[in-house]
Amino acid sequence: ADADGSDAKAPTKIGPMEQDERIHVGIDSDKGVSREGLLYTTRGICFESQPHYDQSDVEVPHSWSLLAKVSEKIPPGAAPFGGERRLAVIEHTDKSLWPECSDKLKSALNKAKLIRMILATPALFSAGWRPGWLEAASLCGSPPELPGVKLRLISAAVPRFKAVSGWDYRQKHYGPKPVRWMAPAGSVYFFEVVDGDTGLLAEVGWLMPVSDALQDRNDGYGLSLWGVWEYSKGDKS
Repeated sequence: ADADGSDAKAPTKIGPMEQDERIHVGIDSDKGVSREGLLYTTRGICFESQPHYDQSDVEVPHSWSLLAKVSEKIPPGAAPFGGERRLAVIEHTDKSLWPECSDKLKSALNKAKLIRMILATPALFSAGWRPGWLEAASLCGSPPELPGVKLRLISAAVPRFKAVSGWDYRQKHYGPKPVRWMAPAGSVYFFEVVDGDTGLLAEVGWLMPVSDALQDRNDGYGLSLWGVWEYSKGDKS
């Protein structure tokens, strides 16, 4: 939707993606055979085409894909993907497919004094629900890679935390990764502009990751969507 919500539309409801669960056995690396009693399961998202239903309960087929913006050019074709190295097909797409900030919203952000941030993907913050780039006492700070904009947190709407873990396949660290708690996608943070050029939020910060650690940002945690908000009458003290 535009900054004033004039183009807002109710999104089409899409059910959860199908889960692909597989059973595996542990392998004795010395003997090359299965280890007795060592069974485990893995679960991943299934990207194959699967049906969904429109408002008339008519089955409509669709398929899923991942759109990613990368810093280095990756050759197209089949390649292993993820920790389990499952095969995926990589295709280069037109840059226009990457969502851009609308001109109307850019104009609104340029002169805004109250800024809203929505997490498009879960974020990892050192302070839990609160971004670590905000000072604990003043709740002021600048988003990563945007030192020219200083914001002060006024309020936040953050659902229950989500957990992320996994399996470390590196030989020195082989084993389960520690659980980390994420601020979920859809979390909304309301800021007041303290200083700086808010136009950078549209030009540079649009869908920029705002997680605290560089590696987490490189992994796509905390992609941000920026907008504006207003106090309701009588709410501002």
